[in-house]
Amino acid sequence: MSIIINKFIYKMKKENIVENYLRENASVNLSAKTISERLNITKEEVIFWANQSKFIQRVDPLKVGSLRSTMNVYCYTSNIL
Repeated sequence: MSIIINKFIYKMKKENIVENYLRENASVNLSAKTISERLNITKEEVIFWANQSKFIQRVDPLKVGSLRSTMNVYCYTSNIL
């Protein structure tokens, strides 16, 4: 358990690569799977980084044409709610 905790502490010190990538593609809604494939990191890491950022928001599934209740689709917003 301590290895995982140390791993997350280490990750928090690095810059947020998911936020940087979504900032470059600000007009696009991207899923965690797509981001993980393009950045060569795991989906769990994408979700972790997205939750750590103030500027990344989850997209409503209806905006991407799905009737699911929740999805791991994110977009970059410069406005903090």
